[in-house]
Amino acid sequence: MSASFDISVIISTYNRCDMLPCAIESLLAQDAGGVRYEIIVVDNNSTDRTVEHAEETGAIVLREPRQGKGFVVQSMFRRVDADVYVMVDGDATYPPESVHELIAPIMN
Repeated sequence: MSASFDISVIISTYNRCDMLPCAIESLLAQDAGGVRYEIIVVDNNSTDRTVEHAEETGAIVLREPRQGKGFVVQSMFRRVDADVYVMVDGDATYPPESVHELIAPIMN
Protein backbone atom coordinates (compact mmCIF):
# COMPACT_ATOMS: atom_id res chain seq x y z
CA MET A 1 0.00 0.00 0.00
CA SER A 2 1.42 3.38 -0.91
CA ALA A 3 0.36 6.78 0.34
CA SER A 4 -0.04 9.86 -1.81
CA PHE A 5 1.92 12.93 -0.78
CA ASP A 6 2.00 16.51 -1.97
CA ILE A 7 5.66 17.48 -2.12
CA SER A 8 6.92 21.03 -2.58
CA VAL A 9 10.55 21.69 -3.42
CA ILE A 10 11.07 25.28 -2.40
CA ILE A 11 14.02 27.28 -3.63
CA SER A 12 14.98 30.30 -1.59
CA THR A 13 16.73 32.78 -3.84
CA TYR A 14 18.21 36.25 -4.13
CA ASN A 15 19.99 37.41 -7.30
CA ARG A 16 20.68 33.91 -8.65
CA CYS A 17 19.60 34.22 -12.28
CA ASP A 18 22.92 32.69 -13.29
CA MET A 19 22.44 29.40 -11.41
CA LEU A 20 18.70 29.06 -10.84
CA PRO A 21 17.56 27.71 -14.24
CA CYS A 22 20.15 24.93 -14.09
CA ALA A 23 19.08 23.98 -10.55
CA ILE A 24 15.41 23.86 -11.55
CA GLU A 25 16.09 21.88 -14.71
CA SER A 26 18.19 19.40 -12.70
CA LEU A 27 15.31 18.93 -10.26
CA LEU A 28 12.83 18.42 -13.07
CA ALA A 29 15.12 15.88 -14.77
CA GLN A 30 15.27 13.60 -11.73
CA ASP A 31 13.43 10.31 -11.83
CA ALA A 32 10.96 10.78 -9.03
CA GLY A 33 9.80 7.18 -9.08
CA GLY A 34 6.24 8.25 -9.80
CA VAL A 35 6.22 10.90 -7.09
CA ARG A 36 4.76 14.21 -8.20
CA TYR A 37 6.07 17.43 -6.80
CA GLU A 38 5.96 21.13 -7.47
CA ILE A 39 8.88 23.52 -7.61
CA ILE A 40 8.36 26.85 -5.93
CA VAL A 41 10.84 29.72 -6.04
CA VAL A 42 10.60 32.25 -3.22
CA ASP A 43 12.37 35.36 -4.44
CA ASN A 44 13.72 37.76 -1.84
CA ASN A 45 13.86 41.06 -3.79
CA SER A 46 16.24 40.05 -6.56
CA THR A 47 17.37 42.92 -8.74
CA ASP A 48 18.56 40.72 -11.61
CA ARG A 49 16.50 38.42 -13.85
CA THR A 50 16.00 35.70 -11.23
CA VAL A 51 12.20 35.92 -11.32
CA GLU A 52 12.01 35.91 -15.11
CA HIS A 53 14.34 32.91 -15.36
CA ALA A 54 12.34 31.00 -12.74
CA GLU A 55 9.08 31.70 -14.57
CA GLU A 56 10.60 30.55 -17.87
CA THR A 57 11.34 27.13 -16.34
CA GLY A 58 7.73 26.73 -15.25
CA ALA A 59 8.39 27.07 -11.54
CA ILE A 60 5.81 28.72 -9.32
CA VAL A 61 7.23 32.06 -8.20
CA LEU A 62 6.37 33.71 -4.90
CA ARG A 63 7.88 37.00 -3.78
CA GLU A 64 8.91 37.92 -0.26
CA PRO A 65 9.65 41.66 0.01
CA ARG A 66 11.08 41.53 3.55
CA GLN A 67 14.80 40.95 3.21
CA GLY A 68 16.30 37.91 4.94
CA LYS A 69 16.08 34.13 4.93
CA GLY A 70 13.95 34.06 8.08
CA PHE A 71 11.23 36.03 6.31
CA VAL A 72 11.47 33.70 3.31
CA VAL A 73 10.95 30.66 5.57
CA GLN A 74 8.00 32.33 7.32
CA SER A 75 6.44 33.18 3.98
CA MET A 76 7.03 29.67 2.70
CA PHE A 77 5.13 28.04 5.56
CA ARG A 78 2.30 30.59 5.39
CA ARG A 79 1.78 30.36 1.63
CA VAL A 80 2.64 26.80 0.61
CA ASP A 81 0.45 23.85 1.57
CA ALA A 82 2.22 20.50 1.26
CA ASP A 83 2.70 17.23 3.09
CA VAL A 84 6.45 17.35 2.55
CA TYR A 85 8.59 20.47 2.24
CA VAL A 86 12.11 20.34 0.81
CA MET A 87 13.93 23.66 0.99
CA VAL A 88 17.05 24.29 -1.07
CA ASP A 89 19.06 27.39 -1.88
CA GLY A 90 19.15 28.96 -5.32
CA ASP A 91 22.94 28.81 -5.45
CA ALA A 92 23.09 25.03 -5.96
CA THR A 93 24.58 24.47 -2.49
CA TYR A 94 22.71 21.18 -2.32
CA PRO A 95 22.80 18.77 -5.28
CA PRO A 96 19.32 18.44 -6.84
CA GLU A 97 19.81 14.71 -7.36
CA SER A 98 19.78 14.28 -3.56
CA VAL A 99 16.16 15.38 -3.18
CA HIS A 100 14.64 11.95 -3.79
CA GLU A 101 17.17 10.24 -1.53
CA LEU A 102 16.36 12.80 1.16
CA ILE A 103 12.61 12.21 1.06
CA ALA A 104 12.76 8.40 0.61
CA PRO A 105 12.36 7.65 4.35
CA ILE A 106 9.33 9.93 4.49
CA MET A 107 7.74 8.31 1.46
CA ASN A 108 8.28 4.85 2.94
